Amino acid sequence: ARRNGWLVVLEPATARYRTEIADIKRSNNGVYIQNEFAQQFLEATSIANRQKLQEIPVDKSAYGSTVIDGEPVKEARRLYNPLIEKTVDQEVAAQGLDEFERLRRVAAYAKQVRMPSMVEQLRDPVNVWEIVEFGLENQAYATQAVAEMFVQLQRQVTHPVLVIVDQWNECFPVSQYVSIRYDNTRFHGYIPAYHLTMPRALHRWDGNKYRRGLKICATSWARYKRRDYRPELLGVKDHEVRTVRNFSQLEFANYVTYLRMMNVLHNFPREDLEYHYMLTQGNGFQARKL
Repeated sequence: ARRNGWLVVLEPATARYRTEIADIKRSNNGVYIQNEFAQQFLEATSIANRQKLQEIPVDKSAYGSTVIDGEPVKEARRLYNPLIEKTVDQEVAAQGLDEFERLRRVAAYAKQVRMPSMVEQLRDPVNVWEIVEFGLENQAYATQAVAEMFVQLQRQVTHPVLVIVDQWNECFPVSQYVSIRYDNTRFHGYIPAYHLTMPRALHRWDGNKYRRGLKICATSWARYKRRDYRPELLGVKDHEVRTVRNFSQLEFANYVTYLRMMNVLHNFPREDLEYHYMLTQGNGFQARKL
C-alpha cells in the first residue's frame, strides 16, 4: 500500500496496551489515559508518514472535537449537566425565577465550562503533522493528539488512507490493570481494555467514516477460543467478515522470506521450504510456531 502512495497507519500489537503495564490516569469521563503508549504510537506512525501528514491540511471544523482523554467534547460536557442543573434549580428556588430564566442560565453556565484540550496550546495548526508533532513533544496531550489525528484522517481527501489494526479482538477483554472501581463487578477488579484510551482509539468499527480510506481489523486467537467471539455485538455485519485462507506454496515462500527480512528466521535452508509447507498446510500461525 505504501508503494502505491497510501498513508498507512498500522497497529500490529494491540494486545500490549492491555497487558503491558505503564502509567495511567483516570479522566472525568471514566477512561484511563495512556499517554506513554500514545506517544509511542504517534512516533511509529510518523516514521513512514511524516511527509504525507504534512501535506494534509487541518479541517478546522473538526479540530478540537475531542478533549484531553480522546473522548468527544459533547460527551465530556454531559458530565457537568447534572451539576449545572442542580445549581440553577437552587437559584430558581431562592430567587423565584421563571422557566425561561432557568433555561437561559443553564445554557449560560454550560458555555462557561472549559474542557482541558490541546486547542488552548495549539490554536491554529496548518497540517496534520503539526498535531502529531505536538503530541510527540507534549506527553500530556498525546492521547488527544491520537484522537485528533484519526478525526482528521477521516475527513481528509488528499491521500488514500489505510488503517490496519491487528489483534483487534484484544481491545475487549479485561486488562492487567486493576481498580477498586471494578470490584464486585463482572470484571472482578480488572479494568476492561476498552476503558483504556489506546484500545479505545482503535476498537471502533468506523471504517465507513473515512472519506478516502479503508480500515481493516484482524483478529488473533492465540489467547482465546474463537467460538467465544461474537462480532455482531460490535456492529460487524456478516458481509464484512472475511476468513483468511491458508497460503499457497508461492505465498508461503513469500511469508518465509518476510520472516527472514524481519530477522525472525536465521539461516533457513531453502530445501526445507516444501517440507515445512507440507507440515503446516500453509497455515501462517502454525508456520510461526515451527
